[in-house]
Amino acid sequence: MIAATDSAKLSQSSWKALSRFLSRGVLTTLDGEMYRPTGMNNSGELELVGIEERAVFGDLDGIFWILPNH
Repeated sequence: MIAATDSAKLSQSSWKALSRFLSRGVLTTLDGEMYRPTGMNNSGELELVGIEERAVFGDLDGIFWILPNH
């Protein structure tokens, strides 16, 4: 188990990295569906919104990140 202070640091660094992607307008795909990441929940899962639904991904294996050309 991760200590509380280590967990907080991990969460903070994860959010910092994710926020860079969010500000660039990144998209993700999984199983042919496209999603826009919107944040991270308290469990560290990625929150996303798709064309027809909201989703939460706990396992990031298989997700492809699409970075727009700016």
